[in-house]
Amino acid sequence: MVGSYCCVINCRSSSHDSRRKKLDHGLSFYRFPAWRQNEGSKVSDVTKRRREAWVSAVGRPCISFSHISASMRVCSRHFHSGKPAYGMLESHPDWAPSLHLGCDEIRESETEGPASQLRRKRPRKTEKQTTAETDTPQTAPGDTQAAEGTPTYGMPGSQTDWTSSLHLGQVKATKTKRPVHNIKRQNPSKTSKRKKRTDTTDTTQIAPVDTRDTWAAEGGTDISEPAVKLETECDPCAEIRHVLIKSEAGERAECDFCECMRAEVNSLLEENGELRRELNERKMSEEFLKADDVKVMYYTGLTSFAVLMDVLNHIKPFLPQMNRILSPFQMLFLTLMRLRLDLPIQLIADLFHTDLKTVSTTFGDTMDVLYAQLGPLIDWPERQCLLATMPPKFVDSFGNRAVIILDCFEVGIEGLSSLKARGQSFSHNQYNHTVKYLIGFTPAGAVSFVSKGFGGSCSDKHVAENSGLLDKLLPGDLVLADHGFDIEDSVGMMCAEVKDHAFTKGQRQLDVKDVEETHRIAHLRVRLERLMGSIRDKYAVLNKTVPNSLLRPCEGEEVTLLDKVVTVCCALANIFPSVVVKYDDGHDE
Repeated sequence: MVGSYCCVINCRSSSHDSRRKKLDHGLSFYRFPAWRQNEGSKVSDVTKRRREAWVSAVGRPCISFSHISASMRVCSRHFHSGKPAYGMLESHPDWAPSLHLGCDEIRESETEGPASQLRRKRPRKTEKQTTAETDTPQTAPGDTQAAEGTPTYGMPGSQTDWTSSLHLGQVKATKTKRPVHNIKRQNPSKTSKRKKRTDTTDTTQIAPVDTRDTWAAEGGTDISEPAVKLETECDPCAEIRHVLIKSEAGERAECDFCECMRAEVNSLLEENGELRRELNERKMSEEFLKADDVKVMYYTGLTSFAVLMDVLNHIKPFLPQMNRILSPFQMLFLTLMRLRLDLPIQLIADLFHTDLKTVSTTFGDTMDVLYAQLGPLIDWPERQCLLATMPPKFVDSFGNRAVIILDCFEVGIEGLSSLKARGQSFSHNQYNHTVKYLIGFTPAGAVSFVSKGFGGSCSDKHVAENSGLLDKLLPGDLVLADHGFDIEDSVGMMCAEVKDHAFTKGQRQLDVKDVEETHRIAHLRVRLERLMGSIRDKYAVLNKTVPNSLLRPCEGEEVTLLDKVVTVCCALANIFPSVVVKYDDGHDE
């Protein structure tokens, strides 16, 4: 036997014809659903009810819940949508077969009730009964013995013998409802015998429903009620009522189940949302810093979340896409957090749920991008820009010639293994191994020059002459420097001038002119101290001892990772408003 066949009664659907050729009628054939007992009690109950519903819908005696052949199929003609619904959707019309079921017609004929059966059978039985009793003499109407004689005249329908009503072979009455005036006294012995004989007879009979054809006495009971009450009553609606009650109970149980499931799903969704929010807050993502500028300032050193997102949008296209563990935001956040707080790598790895290698690689890659993209923020301004932003006190003291204020700051490093390197990096000012950087500020308070790192043992003069600063000076420029910068000759070669503190140089005291000029320079150098202090306060990595891994030169470049760190910190400082506060009257604090 080739192909699949539908097992529904009176359904002749098959996938192949008699010649074993596949039919292109678009029908599909589906197996009976299985009872899944190992997936929880609820799934077990629903699948069990579904299997029972399929067996009941097919209605074949050879198919039971526990015995279903593997070849039994139900075609798509018996489903509204052409296929069974999902097994847990018990309220779906296609949860079980419901269309074109051959057993539906049989059940309807079975549940038509006794009235329809009697309506079909009575004319034949009445005719036989009438033929058998035609020889009985007719009795007068109203007499109780007339029922045993011949039928009355065919026209008046009110006579008791207008149709046969007694001693019918099909209907045997146990109790007869008679008029009050026709009740006679009976012999008790006969009554007991008759009652006994009645009890032994077969009481499974059919009661007539058409009340207009039933016998009624002259004293008359209501003709809408049957004249005979059966000992075993057959209610045609009993089975339907039982099915409806069972269906209503199933619907109520289903509604209760749906409500429980809906409440459980809503509870799970709410719990899932809370867990997601808690996870986002602990995930070091955008949600951790969003709408909280205090956190942004503490962890990154930037003033607000909007500034952080602007920096991210600026560098995002240049970040490496190979790292799928951390998002671009997390890469920037990790880097700024290390610059800002100088946290250990192990702690950062734990906060971002990653490993040490990922943290080190991410920090190096992000620093390369920040150095390339934010480095242009440290720019030597043009002469007209300097004049436009020159504070009034500089104009009063030095005219429009001051272009830069110089100073050096040092970053501590770990002890080196090489004796030569240790000697070059030891600073007598800090009594530690350091790397020295030359930094320059404009009179307006912006960082305009940052040198690469030099050993801590190098003098300020050596750093200034070898950092490339002299190449940026123009004739007539004025450089404000500390007393350690003995670069008058070098700057003079560029036709520029250096102003520093005056010294007695063997004299007992300074001239009045030198004292006044020293006071002006010292007052203006407070700006430099404020700017340097703000940068080092914002980024703790510049105040602590950095590991030697930051001193290795970057591949293909002449700068180290520490040089990039210092440059990026100074570039980020230019994003903030200047610490030199300007008032409307043109004076600064």
